[in-house]
Amino acid sequence: MEIIGSCTALIVIKMLGMGMYPDKQLAKILHGATLMDTENRNIYKMTKKDILIMNYLKTISEIDNENIFYGHLMSFLLNTDDPDVLFGRDYKEDRWFGFAVAKIKHWFIQKMTSSKKQLLKKAVILAHKNNVQKNLPLTLVKITDYKDDNITVNKERIYLIFNKEGSKQFKTAIFDILKHIVQFEFGKVNIKTTAAYIEFRWTGMQLSRKKTAPILEPVVKAYNEYFYSPSNKLRVKRDFLEKSNDLLQAVKQGKVNVSFDKEKRINYITYPESKILADNLHFLILSMKEYRLTLNDAKKIKDIQMIESLQWSNFVEFWDTIIKDNRIMIEHPRIIKKWDEYIIEGKSVRVEIPKWKPGLIHPDSIDSTTGIPTKVRPPSEYGNPALRRYREPDADIVNPTRSYIFLLKQPCRDGKFHINDSLPNLGIRPCCKKLNVPKVDVNINKKNLIINIKKEGDTIRYIRKR
Repeated sequence: MEIIGSCTALIVIKMLGMGMYPDKQLAKILHGATLMDTENRNIYKMTKKDILIMNYLKTISEIDNENIFYGHLMSFLLNTDDPDVLFGRDYKEDRWFGFAVAKIKHWFIQKMTSSKKQLLKKAVILAHKNNVQKNLPLTLVKITDYKDDNITVNKERIYLIFNKEGSKQFKTAIFDILKHIVQFEFGKVNIKTTAAYIEFRWTGMQLSRKKTAPILEPVVKAYNEYFYSPSNKLRVKRDFLEKSNDLLQAVKQGKVNVSFDKEKRINYITYPESKILADNLHFLILSMKEYRLTLNDAKKIKDIQMIESLQWSNFVEFWDTIIKDNRIMIEHPRIIKKWDEYIIEGKSVRVEIPKWKPGLIHPDSIDSTTGIPTKVRPPSEYGNPALRRYREPDADIVNPTRSYIFLLKQPCRDGKFHINDSLPNLGIRPCCKKLNVPKVDVNINKKNLIINIKKEGDTIRYIRKR
């Protein structure tokens, strides 16, 4: 990876590398874009490469006064009455939250006009819709109000839109961290906080998203690692069981031999061992039926991240279900080891298991009351991306898993996974009825902004230097 301040500077580097040299008019366009990217050569938004590229473009474009040129460009940017443009023009999103920056002029005056109030209101409504449609934990809209010179920032307001499932602790932590970021960047400034936004003024420059988003990201992630499944009344982890102090204690207590992959996910673990860890750490594992209901819940609200995680190709997961004699299903069984054998206890339900070695199923053919498909299609339909691979149980006792046929790029319901089997890319997805909420502390000293996130027996520290 290479850090650079301006996207346009990257484009110019590519052009020059291809032997393409801009003329005066194109250099002027590119020069203006680099100025906009770096906010008129703000030293906090530039690298040495930006300086070299911008000086090169300035020479060719023959722009004498960059301040006048930048102010002229900003005058076009700051005069809009389109709420879609205001919200969407500078919107960025990662896995955990969306962040829009809306640059305006003459809004936060003592008597804001009714038209500007309506425009601001509509932009915030768009942020709410975006948050709901993508089921994001958080959407931020930063309104940056400029003075007459089109360069000096008069006032900023950051609206915080939270998902309806967001906890009170999460909301409090994000507000607190934002206030600390403002104080860290600008010193003692007048900060106004309401239930909807944080507002501050007289800083002269805008609070950079590049300095805000990386600090917020680990905190948003820590509070939103679980997806709520209303059908199961469970909170289901978006990722898999990872290494932590709490996990290592549970491993020691249960005398389980464990391994971790490069992502620190637990792997090479058997189903009985996963049950021991679940008991020691007080979490649950989705049954075959609960998995199906969770996936349906994620699809209903178009939670893309959770849908992808539940169908992840490079890591697959246990289901907390046992199939016996190809006709009995036991959800969340108790597994007792006696010598070299396992005794399986729990409520037995008679089910009909389709026979195919192997076959294909459509998600709509899965019975939501059991998680078992009612219809299997022949292998001749391979290549249809809507279908899933299916394998019937191949032993008297099997532990069905959500698997993946890597060579065929095909999701799979695998009925040939045995109770003592383990794989490097097979692990555990925890779920629970009640979360242990992380604790976040934020402090400022002379040189650093320090955030401590305490969860699962670990303290993760993030430091932002001046």
